[in-house]
Amino acid sequence: MTSIKVPQARPLPKSATFEIARRVADLRAQGRTVLDLATGEPSFDTPVAVVRAAEQALRDGYTHYTPSGGLAETREAARETLGRHHGVRVRTEQVFIVPSAKYGIFASLASIVTPGDEVVLVGPHWVSYEPMLVLLGAVPRHLVLDSASNYRFSAPSLRSVMSSRTRAILINTPGNPSGRVLDTGEIEALAEACADSDCWIVSDEIYAQIVFDGGVHLAPASHPALAERTFTVGGLSKSHAMTGWRLGYVGVPQSAVNAIDATVQNTVGCAPAFVQRASVVAMREVDAEVAAMVAEYQRRRDELCGALASVPGFRLSTPQGALYAWVDISRAGRGDGGEIARLLLEELGIAVAPGHAFGAEYTDFVRFAYGCGSDAISAACAALAKWSLTAPQPLASP
Repeated sequence: MTSIKVPQARPLPKSATFEIARRVADLRAQGRTVLDLATGEPSFDTPVAVVRAAEQALRDGYTHYTPSGGLAETREAARETLGRHHGVRVRTEQVFIVPSAKYGIFASLASIVTPGDEVVLVGPHWVSYEPMLVLLGAVPRHLVLDSASNYRFSAPSLRSVMSSRTRAILINTPGNPSGRVLDTGEIEALAEACADSDCWIVSDEIYAQIVFDGGVHLAPASHPALAERTFTVGGLSKSHAMTGWRLGYVGVPQSAVNAIDATVQNTVGCAPAFVQRASVVAMREVDAEVAAMVAEYQRRRDELCGALASVPGFRLSTPQGALYAWVDISRAGRGDGGEIARLLLEELGIAVAPGHAFGAEYTDFVRFAYGCGSDAISAACAALAKWSLTAPQPLASP
């Protein structure tokens, strides 16, 4: 009998945070109590007005295809949102409604990079950026930032990882996992580094509305020299507690409109019609609910960061935005970030994300998320306080 060779799929790294979420679900199914501080899942329910709008949209027949760029009213609402919350001015025809900001990042990259092109990743970076580049056949170039520079970059540091093959720089502000917000100096650095190149910028701004302490979100596309080379990606998952709705938007440079339209048409086709209709309400009518969520996130941030700062050997700076605390554990004397994550889960029932998920250079870090409920944050802080009593003496500075 002739043997049949079974084809093998190409190996691809899975999302570290999705895998952790699956591990948490498995442990809970086994009866374990686990505090999930690993995933950026908002604990709030979607605002009631948005849910009702979706229900009405279904009754009104919003169950069919829409144009690939999205419903006209949704594109207009997103154009307004880009102006109000990102400071980005575009025409409605430059706005694309997509099924999640995550897909918006991928579609933006797919519209501009070809196999062999280089894309600069500013570390520490979100777990899915590099796998996206693998899928597209692009080559990541890593700009490794650290606490010594306060995780900030300059034009020379950007240029140090750029070459004639650099096609794009992928930015995230407010940052996951660092919690940092781009400042005016970094916006100028992007403009200077790209001035004499045909390099694009893809700016992941999913946390644009989650900024603390009266801070201001700055978008690269708000800079005159960057507006025509920047894809601005936003969405409703985090700010509006709509992770399961999968709705994002992209402000696209005029010269790239046809390219991203073709990408959307030949992949997902369009975002769900009834979700698009409900998102108009989300973008225009629930600002008070969003503000209340952000205020609570800031309170949770303060509580968690206070507890983390009290753990011997843990070092962190206060996040300016997003939903994460980025902790340097190199002096904790309990192993690297992977080992710390294992100990926290096994000994305290706290799930966190190890630093290496956000770049191979960050093995001495862990990421704590504070999107979970306030009870979980308080329970985690109490457990960390007890854990601190058994901590070894912090290692001396090198």
